[in-house]
Amino acid sequence: MLGFQRLPRRALRTVAEVLDRDEAFRRRVADGLDEDEPDRASWLFLTRPDGWADELAVLGDDAAEQRAEKERRSAERRVEQLSAALERRDEEVEDAHAELESARAELVEERRRRHGADLALQESGERIDALGEQRARAVRELKRSELLAAERLEHLRAVEADLLEVRTQLEGLRSVAIDEAPPPPAVPDPPTATAAELPLGEVATAVDGAARSATELANALAEVAALLARTTEVPAGSTSHSDGTPSAPPVSPAVAEPADRSGSRPARRVPLRTLRGVVEDSPEGIEQLMGTDGLVTLVDGYNVAMTRWPELDKGAQRDSLVRALGGLAARVGAVVHVVFDGGDHGRRPAVGVPLPVRVHFSPTGVEADDVILSMVAELPTDSPVLVISSDRRVAQGSRRLGANTAGSETLVELLGR
Repeated sequence: MLGFQRLPRRALRTVAEVLDRDEAFRRRVADGLDEDEPDRASWLFLTRPDGWADELAVLGDDAAEQRAEKERRSAERRVEQLSAALERRDEEVEDAHAELESARAELVEERRRRHGADLALQESGERIDALGEQRARAVRELKRSELLAAERLEHLRAVEADLLEVRTQLEGLRSVAIDEAPPPPAVPDPPTATAAELPLGEVATAVDGAARSATELANALAEVAALLARTTEVPAGSTSHSDGTPSAPPVSPAVAEPADRSGSRPARRVPLRTLRGVVEDSPEGIEQLMGTDGLVTLVDGYNVAMTRWPELDKGAQRDSLVRALGGLAARVGAVVHVVFDGGDHGRRPAVGVPLPVRVHFSPTGVEADDVILSMVAELPTDSPVLVISSDRRVAQGSRRLGANTAGSETLVELLGR
């Protein structure tokens, strides 16, 4: 009516008061409007026909009820929204509690694993210390045995010299006894030695002493050999034939550990167990197993070499693998055998110094897989064995024979460190 879309509430109250008091102004405003333009309540307020106040009150009550219903529905929607938000918050709280409990469980498990790792580390340190003491004692015993053997050898040499001198005297006496030529008549007969004058007691004593010395030397050498078998590993570099020709598939006697003096061996080989927390088919597991005394490591040559150096030819693959295995074997003190397929008449890698790796080639028409399984089967059952190959037949066959196994990729990872 005033040409404004919006007015402040204070201005609206002023206009309402003027309309309510000034009838002429109210009629003038009503004349400027159609009946359908304002709502019914506004038209009644402006025109004020008979009974308008009652009708306006009824309309006011209806409007109030409508406003109340609208506010009630709005409040219900708000309650529903708040309830849904509260449920979401409850779910979030439950999820947070679940995550907290999971985190606590993981923390407890991590602490348990760490405690186990600390115990394993402590056990490893104690074992290393014990092995160091055993090795020191063995070295001392070896040195004492070497000194004893040297003394026995010198004694034996002295006895042999005495025996040689006695034999020389005996031969001289025998030549005098059989000499039948008569002496010249003008010269008195010189005193001649007879068999009765031969010092047989001294000879017997010397021979008996030599026999005892020989026995003592043999016993000392046997003790030295046994001590060497216990305290040292197979000499590094004693590989296949020095002329480069392929060696035979069966394991040479130097591969096997010394036989049990009691003559008894377990009926079946039992795989070694790694320390707690160390997986067998892992770089740490391979290194730990290769460091075990008496363990023989068999490597499927081309299976590993083609995984590590696929871009090289076979000769370069063999050279690279043997050199890498030599460094690993020297570091962990292991006996390593690597077997290649011999169909291409391969040669042993050319190196300047001997490597602690034994190189084998399978005969023509025989796969290296069969050679490896044959070597595992021919080793004594009390000798632990580690076979490294990703070939399923080799791995399964080796496990059936009681050997530990690891994949070629794991060895390649260890060689790359």
